[in-house]
Amino acid sequence: MIIVKASAASDGGEPADGEVLVEMMKFHDSLMTAGAVRWVEALEPSWGVQVQYAAGERTVLSGAFPTLQEVIAGFWIIEVSSREEAVEWACRVPLIDGRVELREAVFQILPVVYDDRSQRPG
Repeated sequence: MIIVKASAASDGGEPADGEVLVEMMKFHDSLMTAGAVRWVEALEPSWGVQVQYAAGERTVLSGAFPTLQEVIAGFWIIEVSSREEAVEWACRVPLIDGRVELREAVFQILPVVYDDRSQRPG
């Protein structure tokens, strides 16, 4: 999973610069052409709810996340042949400022494939 961390601008709801958006779409198209994309989403700016677990109790925390480092702007779930290839893709994300994080799935919980968004549950 390539996780794109939010920037102050993206978290503030500012639209992406046109040139950056074009480059991001080119990157996305290259992932698609390579057959690597399994899922992709952009997420709403810093709106969210966190559920905190402590000593068996659950506390719902509403609103923005406490620090920008916790905010995810979007992600690609990709399928590639090696960690090295995943790192190569992550290094190609056309950000001017910001961070991406790579995480590897341990296993797939639900082996269900949907052809398009309209088939997804929820």
